[in-house]
Amino acid sequence: MGFKDRLRRAEDDAKDDGVVIRQRDGSVVKVFPPGEVWREVFLTRMSLLRDTPRDSEVMDAVRGATPHSRAEFEARWGRMTPGVGVLGREGWVEERRLTEDGTIEHRFHSEGTEEAERLRAQAKGSGPPREGQHW
Repeated sequence: MGFKDRLRRAEDDAKDDGVVIRQRDGSVVKVFPPGEVWREVFLTRMSLLRDTPRDSEVMDAVRGATPHSRAEFEARWGRMTPGVGVLGREGWVEERRLTEDGTIEHRFHSEGTEEAERLRAQAKGSGPPREGQHW
């Protein structure tokens, strides 16, 4: 059994016990326990509500992952660039989106604007997101 076969077997065994994230540079394969991944995904999304970017070894690993490994991660755990809408009582909506580099991007929609009304309706469950919508 060659080195590559042993490495592949070790990676397959790790998949049984954890979440494997292959890096683009090919030099590193990161393995995280599923509970840690769930916690980091949850806390990263909650950081949007606090408007405070969060450092996360898991999310950093996914940012550096191969396209295939990232797609597998996102299929199971959700998008790496999640967003949240903060609805004001006065009718405005602030959108917060986690960017690829881990910072938080803001968009503000004033009361009565078409986008604010659409987002408020969507939040109430009466308006599905449009096809291909990024926010």
